[in-house]
Amino acid sequence: MIEIDTQPWREMVEHAEATYPNECCGAMLGTTDGEEKKVRVAIRLDNAAEGSQRAYYQLRPQDLLRWVVLHF
Repeated sequence: MIEIDTQPWREMVEHAEATYPNECCGAMLGTTDGEEKKVRVAIRLDNAAEGSQRAYYQLRPQDLLRWVVLHF
């Protein structure tokens, strides 16, 4: 089972509401201890798709890598 802390959950919901009706994406990071998994951080990622973003999502890998490098 995966447990999601309240703040990361709120972050992803707010991101989805802000980008609706377009596609959105993010990443959830956390810890694993045996079978226990806990999400502690949510990352909002921009939709880099050209054209209609309602039907397609494109992630720029450098956006995710930049966040990880700056925060870990």
